[in-house]
Amino acid sequence: MIDFFTEFKTVIIVFHLLGFALGYGGAMVSDFLFFKFLKDLKLSTQEIYIMTLVSSLVWTGLFVLLLSGIGIFLSDPAGYIESDKFLLKMFVVIILTLNGFGLHFYIKPRLKKIEWDAKKSQHSTRGLKRFAFAGGAISMISWLSATVLGVIDLIPVSLTVGIEIYFLILLITLVGSQIAEYLFFRFARSGN
Repeated sequence: MIDFFTEFKTVIIVFHLLGFALGYGGAMVSDFLFFKFLKDLKLSTQEIYIMTLVSSLVWTGLFVLLLSGIGIFLSDPAGYIESDKFLLKMFVVIILTLNGFGLHFYIKPRLKKIEWDAKKSQHSTRGLKRFAFAGGAISMISWLSATVLGVIDLIPVSLTVGIEIYFLILLITLVGSQIAEYLFFRFARSGN
């Protein structure tokens, strides 16, 4: 079985790159559209539908990425299980997937119910807004982290240190997302 995956590794890598392009590209387009559509402080049914279509690209990309990643792993299981870089990348992909489930199954069904206009804002939806901004930030930094880990040959740290660095970057990104959420709606409230 290892011989099969080794023989077709180049083809598997092509699918891996295709999955990555769909997933990462879709995630960036989704984030871009979210802010573009939110300029008027509301999300219409059509805007949510468009974001859902783009989200399906992300899910397709992630699915292809995961399947092809398994194929790559099966081409040299002993080598990859010893690779801190590979294990860290898989950890990031797991976080990315969990975050995607949170955005898709928790936030997306509630997008229409959130009162985005700060002048009319309901206190009960503030947590949903914050979660939406945090989820987008986690998505962006995780896709970027997976990109970097996919491109470099080796990581100069252990798996544990790599996870700690990733969590530190996530923490900084999450704080930044909450500041961005506050400023976005503060300026929207003032009309600037």
